Amino acid sequence: MEDSVMEDAGAGITTCIITGCSGSGKTTALRSLLAQLPQESRCIVCVHQHGKSFGLDGALPVPASFATDDKRLAKYFEVFDFGSGCLCCSPDGDLTRELCGISRALEAGDAAYTHLLIETTGVADPRPFIRLLVSEPLIAARFSLRRVVAIVDFSRGTKLYDFAKPKDKPTLQIANCDLVVLNKLRSAPVSAHVVVDRASIGDKLKSQIGSVTTAPVIEAGEG
Repeated sequence: MEDSVMEDAGAGITTCIITGCSGSGKTTALRSLLAQLPQESRCIVCVHQHGKSFGLDGALPVPASFATDDKRLAKYFEVFDFGSGCLCCSPDGDLTRELCGISRALEAGDAAYTHLLIETTGVADPRPFIRLLVSEPLIAARFSLRRVVAIVDFSRGTKLYDFAKPKDKPTLQIANCDLVVLNKLRSAPVSAHVVVDRASIGDKLKSQIGSVTTAPVIEAGEG
């Protein structure tokens, strides 16, 4: 997946938003992308969290799920949503402040980065993140949005995704991405006719995805 997602966007820091339902595999996808970057890369990782679930006092450590000795992980931070909308993307929100601060440091020559990976919460609408990256002049001048990737949990298939409800967050996530990755294919429900069942689930899910987006659909592990 790395070649199609994180190839150099030219001017600006190559940026990717990873969205998808809780448990779909977003963090695994993020770690995979980070691990596949060239060794000389300097990547910023931003994880969007539910603020009610976390203590916010003091600096946040890099989670154990990330290899803290990986030199490609140059900066890690988290932004928080307290359940009243994505305020982190508002003019005075956490993400806006962080990215503006990074932009100023880059402009002053005090920092050097090559990539930015943003992982949203499982119930996030990706549109505020997209707007921030392309509409805020200071941020847009330094960051180049390369991909919005929606990770889809194949194992829960059509039970999780109701494409007849365009305002549902899973549907919004897929409708506003430009790459869909089907994940957890081996965890799909099985029976005596496992191959037929998986193919049937896959065909139905891909058809429903195609009803809300023209984005290409790939399976996890594809290039």
